[in-house]
Amino acid sequence: MAKRVLLGKEGSNYVLKVSKPSVDVIDDTINDRDYLFNSEMYRAGVIRSNSTYTSMSTSGVDLPTTSDSSGNAYIPAFIISEKGAFYPQARFDEQYGSGGGSGGNIRGRFVNCLNTSAGGGLFQFSLNSSGTTKNKVIPYFVDIDGMTDPRPGQGDGTYPFLAARSRASTDGNVKIQILGIPCQFGKMTNNATLFGNSVLTGTNSGEGGSSGGGTASAPTISGTSRTARNNTNDTVAVSASSGSGNSGTITYAQGSSNSASGLSFQSSNSFSHPRGTTRYYFAKQSNLVSTTAGTNHVHASAAVDLDPSGFGDLVATAASGSAGTATYQIAGLGTGDTASVSASGNGSVSASSGQNGTVITFSLNATGSAGNTTSCNITVGTQTQTFTVTTSDSITFNPSDFTNATEQEPSATVTSNAITVGGIPGGAVSVTTSGCTVNIAGSGNFVSSGTVSNNQTVQIRSTASSSFGATTTPSVTIDGNVINQSVSTRTQTTASAPTSITATQSTNTNSSTQTVTCSASGGSGTLQFSNDNSNWGTGTTFSQTRNTTVTYYARRTAEAGASSSISVAEFVPPLYDIGNFADISNVSAGSTSISNSAPSVLSTNLFLFSQSGYGTSSLSASATTNPGSMLSSVAINSSTGAVTANVGTNTGSARTAVITVSGTTSQGGTPTSDTFNVAQVAAASNLWEVGITMGGGNTGSGYSGFFAFHGSTTDTSCDLFTGTPAWRFYDVPQSNTNTLFWVSGVFSNTGWTTLKIYNGTNASGTLLNTIARTSCTHSNPFFTGSTQWELPSDVTSTSGNRYLVFS
Repeated sequence: MAKRVLLGKEGSNYVLKVSKPSVDVIDDTINDRDYLFNSEMYRAGVIRSNSTYTSMSTSGVDLPTTSDSSGNAYIPAFIISEKGAFYPQARFDEQYGSGGGSGGNIRGRFVNCLNTSAGGGLFQFSLNSSGTTKNKVIPYFVDIDGMTDPRPGQGDGTYPFLAARSRASTDGNVKIQILGIPCQFGKMTNNATLFGNSVLTGTNSGEGGSSGGGTASAPTISGTSRTARNNTNDTVAVSASSGSGNSGTITYAQGSSNSASGLSFQSSNSFSHPRGTTRYYFAKQSNLVSTTAGTNHVHASAAVDLDPSGFGDLVATAASGSAGTATYQIAGLGTGDTASVSASGNGSVSASSGQNGTVITFSLNATGSAGNTTSCNITVGTQTQTFTVTTSDSITFNPSDFTNATEQEPSATVTSNAITVGGIPGGAVSVTTSGCTVNIAGSGNFVSSGTVSNNQTVQIRSTASSSFGATTTPSVTIDGNVINQSVSTRTQTTASAPTSITATQSTNTNSSTQTVTCSASGGSGTLQFSNDNSNWGTGTTFSQTRNTTVTYYARRTAEAGASSSISVAEFVPPLYDIGNFADISNVSAGSTSISNSAPSVLSTNLFLFSQSGYGTSSLSASATTNPGSMLSSVAINSSTGAVTANVGTNTGSARTAVITVSGTTSQGGTPTSDTFNVAQVAAASNLWEVGITMGGGNTGSGYSGFFAFHGSTTDTSCDLFTGTPAWRFYDVPQSNTNTLFWVSGVFSNTGWTTLKIYNGTNASGTLLNTIARTSCTHSNPFFTGSTQWELPSDVTSTSGNRYLVFS
């Protein structure tokens, strides 16, 4: 009889296991699906939800799935409380209808619900959800109207007279608790996914063996592969695919036998596999373990092989005190194996370990006189060999090697530096060459062979490779000692196109042709230019006919050929002519304005007339010579070419300003320009000047201050009258704050506008006042032909002479 219950210690765990009928619970080879209960996989019920909802819509709320993180399903047990009541028991009656033929009312009685405005006490599970959340709870209430006539097609036709209700926060909280009860067996179909994703627990639904008819299967291991290796372990990755009808998470385990019993499974598919061993790998999904049949789950790791092949004794020759070297490329080790490398005594190695293909250089200094041998043991992996270095003749070289020549032109002749030879034990020793000729003792002759003695020099000459980026190694051998020189040619230059090009008109000297200069930047190689994309050269200037557009091209050339070209178009405009403006003469001394019309040549080629396609142009005029700011507001009319300006009043001698007319254009050079003169006459002379002497005249006639019937005139060409004037210049006692002057004569001059009064006998005295004619009071006194003026201020209140200047 099969033992079916195990309660106690199994391995390191305390377990409770119950097997199916006829299945021995202590048989380590049975499958997990042959257990009715296995506490290693399923222990106690788990709280899946403990949520409180303050409100619900008529679509309800989604609750968490009752599957755990590994996809194991649980039977859910729900406890729902509304307004704190787990099982609300309430009763109320409702009457409706006419009561039939008796005329009484029909009464309905309801229990197990809450008396809330939203109904209460009723909840319905729904499948109206998606994904892994399959638990939906919707609040419902009894639709009393639907029970008026419960027959099909009567009333409102609803059955079972339930309708979704909504709950506001004022209706009280709803608390939903879900307990997940573990289940070893059982299956939910696609139409029964109410409580989460159904995870099948086996392919058998009957007792024991494989006689059941379930549809889930274990994952399948498709193979194992080594992803890394060292001398201790391989790293092995397991590949597995999901079983049929099995959506659980796949986990992996490694064991030393073809049994998964008692193994610890992990989420990672990568394992450390000891070298030289065989391991078995398993995949588990929803507690279904992959089959142990076949070889896909078996992986054997080869043992470490550190026995190299082709490794024997090594020899080298070196001058005494110098290192002799020899190399060995490791071969014959196991794939991915790393062998240690060492040298005994004074020997040294280039690396302490290596794998197949690693080149190891062994070094050991030569000692003693020529022919002496020095040895050390060299070891690679499991093999040890001998490295022997023989001391060569003690010839020395200064410097010890020729200087390498780099970046040489192909086929260039290369002459090395000179090396001085010393330490030759006897007389001369032989010199031979390879790929070069040699100059011995500075003779200047380069020969193929010869002899050299102590303290003589050797120098070699060779021809560099004819190819770009190539290296040759010419050498000389002196008594068995090889001295090399590395000669490398430069890398071939590959042309790349320039990135920009400009073409600019650089002269403006005649009316037929002009010079255009090109430049370009970017790219690599030698720059070339063309004005037809056919004939190329390194020249940058081209002759171009006026009033034409030419496209210019740029490219670069090198050993690797020519690059593609870029281009730019340049227009050379016709030669513009400003024309010849006439000078303007005899401009009056007063303020005025001038206008100088453009010459007749403007009608054909005046610069300011833009021509279609020739770019934009502009014209300007300015006073380039302007004495005393004679001119202002100098301008030129862009349509007519007329120059205008304002001329200021001239208070001095004659003066001349110069106006320059010039222009600019967006294409081509600067157009011609023109200048013309504007001449202004000298300022007008003073109308007259009069000197008044203190006193004189008839002072007893009731007048005071200055008085002169006959004042002196200092400028006889500007007399007030034709004839001798008679003057009085005085204060009136009755109006002693003002000064009068009275002029008598045949003709009274009224042409003056300004009077300046100086203290003294000439205009170098102190200026007392400047008086405008319009500020003076004018009258005609009793003398016929006389004029009298009263000044607005008193300039005779102090003694002294007065000098008057009229203008």
